Amino acid sequence: MNRYVKSLLLKMELFRDLQEGRALRGKREAGEFPVFLDYEVRSVPRYGYGRPPHGKLFEILNRNRLEYARTLQRFLEFKDSLQRIPVHKPEDVAMPYWQNGFLMGLDPVSLYCDSILLLASRIPRSTLRSDLETRLNS
Repeated sequence: MNRYVKSLLLKMELFRDLQEGRALRGKREAGEFPVFLDYEVRSVPRYGYGRPPHGKLFEILNRNRLEYARTLQRFLEFKDSLQRIPVHKPEDVAMPYWQNGFLMGLDPVSLYCDSILLLASRIPRSTLRSDLETRLNS
């Protein structure tokens, strides 16, 4: 291979790498963080989805099923307060909202409810509820 062709190929490779680097930087700036692996990924569930559940894990969860149900039932006490939390980002950056990209599903619900239940065990309920209502309604 002559020098000119080699030089041209090298420039093309550098240009491609530069383009890929810019594309990656753009993704990173958009909040995406690609992960490159040296092997093929086969995303197939090992348990559930038509397969038997994980034996030990199922046993542990099943043993405490009533306690989990009671905990979730207690969360219903806060249904009105939870419904007042906006779905999308409010103008006030200090206020919580549901589609925040950090906590999803029952995680924020349990954090909110468990925190209030913990505080309620130490602060008179009337004081706590009126303070929360004031904050949520302001």
